[in-house]
Amino acid sequence: MDWIQRLRVRQLYVLVSLHETANLSLTAARMHMTQPALSKWLRELETDLGVELFERHSRGLVPTRFCDTLVGHARTVLGELERTGETLRAMSDGSDGQLLVGTTPIGTSGLLPACLGNYRRLRPGICTVVHENSLEKLLPQLKEGRLDCIVSRIEAPVDPAVVAEPLQEEGICVVASRGHPLARLRKVTWAQARDYPWAMPQAGTPLRREMELALAAVGEPLPRAAIEASSVVLIASLLQDDEMLAVMSDAVVLALSRLERLKVLPLALGRRATVGVLRRAGTMPTPVLEDFLSCLRQAAGAGGRNNQNS
Repeated sequence: MDWIQRLRVRQLYVLVSLHETANLSLTAARMHMTQPALSKWLRELETDLGVELFERHSRGLVPTRFCDTLVGHARTVLGELERTGETLRAMSDGSDGQLLVGTTPIGTSGLLPACLGNYRRLRPGICTVVHENSLEKLLPQLKEGRLDCIVSRIEAPVDPAVVAEPLQEEGICVVASRGHPLARLRKVTWAQARDYPWAMPQAGTPLRREMELALAAVGEPLPRAAIEASSVVLIASLLQDDEMLAVMSDAVVLALSRLERLKVLPLALGRRATVGVLRRAGTMPTPVLEDFLSCLRQAAGAGGRNNQNS
């Protein structure tokens, strides 16, 4: 335990940087240290731990499994400390605290708008900060404690470091502007649709995978992408070009159709995606987070009832 008592917060940043760069000189420059001082500190830490953190090679350092484990915990500690600082700053600005929520585009247009109004009334003193990004970018932040939860599609298998709670299902559909030539037809074929430019979800994203699976199930090739993007705002703007087509979730289309900008085309995509909330495994939700989860569940229930009535 002696090494823990001697370890300083700055040294955690040094260790994380070494893990990222796998290079002593780069880390020394980044952390404003001399390379001999960094080498000496690393040797002393390895001696205290009784394990080798890096294998030394002519091309640089290769982290060992001991290093991977230690850095994973270091990131969590740093994430918690940084979150504490953000919460204290929010409180000094007059808030009672802070909730950090990650979301992918499907959450931004679906569950979150329905949830946040109720949550604000339930917890008026809490500042809710929403970060929108891809799930791939948000998950490391969740596991490091930099986010309280993520509202997103849930795909199997789920990361073992994460607890996934399914809340509702969403379909996907093909959309165009109301001025698109296909928007005036009662029946549209995939052959007709492939003749137009498409704004496609980026490769590897959940929506792109759902579309690929849906088309494979009916023996149709994937349309050629003229543009690849995941921003709902950007795609909605691109659709104002009366030749462009795109695929969106039901929740996104419902939100945008209220603005009378989009038309759903009669092209079947039989896939449905599970939307839910992700949080860190092995931790109990704080009362602030538990209230937010309750508001999400209420919003999902109301959304399901509205879908049945429509």
